[in-house]
Amino acid sequence: MHFLCLHGAGTNSKIFEFQIAALRYELGGDHTYDFVEGVVAQDRAPGIENLATSEDLCFAYYKPHSTESFKKAVDDLEKYIKTDGPFDGIIAFSQGVSLACAILIDELRHRESGLRCGIFFSGRPPFIDAGTPPTRYSHTTPSKTREGTINIPTVHIWGAEDKIEPGQALALSRLCSSDNRYEYIHGGGHEVPGSRDKEGLIESVNVIRCMLTQLGRN
Repeated sequence: MHFLCLHGAGTNSKIFEFQIAALRYELGGDHTYDFVEGVVAQDRAPGIENLATSEDLCFAYYKPHSTESFKKAVDDLEKYIKTDGPFDGIIAFSQGVSLACAILIDELRHRESGLRCGIFFSGRPPFIDAGTPPTRYSHTTPSKTREGTINIPTVHIWGAEDKIEPGQALALSRLCSSDNRYEYIHGGGHEVPGSRDKEGLIESVNVIRCMLTQLGRN
């Protein structure tokens, strides 16, 4: 499996690569990972002090509450997938999840992307901080988006103590088909379970493997 990897706001690709390093190791297999960095300068996110040096620059994919910035990020991601893909799936965290799902929730964009699955950590629905949906192809709006709109296999992993995006990961999961949806709630906060949380790490890997097994049967 070849995965496109999107970090959260206020971090960078190097940090996200480290955040999912233990998970990638435990997952094993012949998977490959392509980490894409945001281009919007952003203050450092809280809780990553041990993952970044004082010289590390941090980024986001779009400016919060800016429809124009969000639209550009979606268009740029679509172009990246076309030129650097194909990708089998997306692994994303927080803001990266919102961006990824803007592709998946649009029927034509999704079909053209060729993406077959999504693995989302501390996710949020698309358009939540960007006003109207930035799509050329559909008339989907947040109020009209139905449960199960995203019908590819997805994994949703979030923390029970998430104070940054409380409730958003659950809201996102409900936009995905219950027939193809896998969920795991760990005991932490707005984070990716890593080597310091052995239980959370192993359970995250297990639920991802369940999704990949279903994908292999389809």
